[in-house]
Amino acid sequence: MQVNLPMPIDIVTDRDLALISALKDVFPTTNNLLCVSHVNKNVLAKYKPFFETKEDWEEFYAAWRKLGLNGRPIKGVQYLKSGLAILPADANQDAQILEKAPEITAALGCKVEKAEK
Repeated sequence: MQVNLPMPIDIVTDRDLALISALKDVFPTTNNLLCVSHVNKNVLAKYKPFFETKEDWEEFYAAWRKLGLNGRPIKGVQYLKSGLAILPADANQDAQILEKAPEITAALGCKVEKAEK
């Protein structure tokens, strides 16, 4: 029995590479979005060591949480097929996050850039 269902628009994954590869084959027009919980775990586990002081880390992480990644809908960050884009927020937060873009890219495995309005 064949069922004609529409293709999903978005699928949320934990960045499992085999799953992402399969999704590209099975659902080529579907957006692959990262799970917010997994993004936060990766930021905590992989990005914290790049900060020299506890105060610097806490300041960055407070700005990161303001982006809306603590279980709420993502408002401050868009996951694009090309990577992770920081949407305009507080100018200081943008600068602080973008300053560490190479390290975020290495830790999360995606590109970080400021999105245009």
